[in-house]
Amino acid sequence: GRIRPLLKMGFGQDRIITTMERRMECGLGKCGHCNIGEKYVCLDGPVFSYQQLKELGESI
Repeated sequence: GRIRPLLKMGFGQDRIITTMERRMECGLGKCGHCNIGEKYVCLDGPVFSYQQLKELGESI
């Protein structure tokens, strides 16, 4: 993967960021369409740190 080299270079898990895309319908977190685990891409993202993604675990 692309994350291991960044970790080896000393980047903290909170400093590695990415964007997530899910098809959003309402954009308000009401419909649940963009839900990933406990997070809503429309409200909590679309930018997430590696640390946040690890917390989502297998929901991704």
